[in-house]
Amino acid sequence: MKKKPKILMFEDDPFIKDIYFKKLAQVGFEVKSFEDYSNISNLVNSEKPDILLIDLLVPGDVDGFEAIRLLKTDKRTKEVPIIIVSNIDNEDQVKRGLSLGAVDYLVKALYDPRELAEFFINHLVETGKFKKEDFNI
Repeated sequence: MKKKPKILMFEDDPFIKDIYFKKLAQVGFEVKSFEDYSNISNLVNSEKPDILLIDLLVPGDVDGFEAIRLLKTDKRTKEVPIIIVSNIDNEDQVKRGLSLGAVDYLVKALYDPRELAEFFINHLVETGKFKKEDFNI
């Protein structure tokens, strides 16, 4: 049996985390969620995810921008694709996130959970790591 695609989700809002978790698991992702960026490089290195969902504003000493910078400057984690999913809809913030190495930036309010899941699926299919048949869509 082929391994499930693994997504690590960094989201602190319990409601959003719950609906995203349920939808991503329903379509076939192995989902692990976290509420802050504590020890993020080691965590991502040990989990070996296929993709990351990063919110910019989470509690703690490290925000999403710093988390991306840490991941992209660590040779162990720099190749893991990061998609920012945030309610900050500001052109400067989008540019900043992408310049740090995120592959895309989605505004939460513009995507329902189904669309979000499809976006992640399409990204992994485009990379060639997975096929549409690997998902329950």
